[in-house]
Amino acid sequence: MKCTIDRREEDFFVVQTEDAQSYALPAALLAPLDAREGDILEIRVCREETERTREASRSLLHSLFARTAAEDAEDAKTDL
Repeated sequence: MKCTIDRREEDFFVVQTEDAQSYALPAALLAPLDAREGDILEIRVCREETERTREASRSLLHSLFARTAAEDAEDAKTDL
């Protein structure tokens, strides 16, 4: 989806989509891009990056739960 920065109002930019819908975006979100009125923004979903992030999160959770289970089993042995 592409949208055009229509104007800046205080702490936000008003952008207009290709179908003439207007939305306010925080200026802080676009500040690192040095965005200005008239600039075209392209908004897209990065499916591959999303899946990589999900897999990394799953892996981290799995290792944390496995570690916790192992620690619980070790604690149970010492309690006997």
